[in-house]
Amino acid sequence: MMGKYPKNSFTVDAIYSDQKINDYKGNPLIEALPSFEESKDIYELLINPLPFQKDERKENALIRRRCLTQIPQFFKPLGIHMDMAEFIINTIYQGYENRNPLNRDYVRKINALAKCAKEHESDFSKFIGTNAVAGGGCIIGLTSMGKTSCANRVCSGIPQKIIHGKYKGEDIPRMQITWMKIDCPFDGTVKGLCEKFLEKFDEITGENTIKDYRNTSDIATHSMMVKMAVIACRHNLGVLIIDEFQNINQAKSGGKD
Repeated sequence: MMGKYPKNSFTVDAIYSDQKINDYKGNPLIEALPSFEESKDIYELLINPLPFQKDERKENALIRRRCLTQIPQFFKPLGIHMDMAEFIINTIYQGYENRNPLNRDYVRKINALAKCAKEHESDFSKFIGTNAVAGGGCIIGLTSMGKTSCANRVCSGIPQKIIHGKYKGEDIPRMQITWMKIDCPFDGTVKGLCEKFLEKFDEITGENTIKDYRNTSDIATHSMMVKMAVIACRHNLGVLIIDEFQNINQAKSGGKD
């Protein structure tokens, strides 16, 4: 069922698939995702063989050397890449498990979080409680071992924006942003990271949320973090991938070192 959407799709209309796990059944946000049911589905998503032709060996030296520039395109997943891909996919599924738009309690929490942003309150638990469940983690590895390539290839198999209309006869008009990938800001600050998030959200949706924060030095970082939380919740963000997160500077972000 992984192939129900074309690879590298950006925006698609939701296609719902029955789920084998009981906790996932009846949740349109999960049923609209591509179904990775076998390891070979993930392997085929990650692998990128070289477009090698035997006749190229008969070309002159200049052409043969030019063919070598295709080598960086080659990607054959190792076990660590398979584990990383499965981790990203499972994180998306887990994040949606308790976020069912048909659940009244979840809708109440979305509205409460909007109120939280309106009142510039950074303590979300006062409004939505403390029983939220979401997965996360840190992937650490040597440079050039394929972390970024693996993440990009996983994301290529999941449409970034899924548009919902009707689900089993019920209207659920909403946008589902399954994944968002941003680079750590050059200045190493949390505020810069928040700006990167808002810029990427605007790029995906065509909105202009960043205008309220750009070139405004008196905007508190925690206000931007609340805005991020509202966006992630209201637009059903599945996973946020931050590349080169080690570049966050603790000293500039309120830390000691």
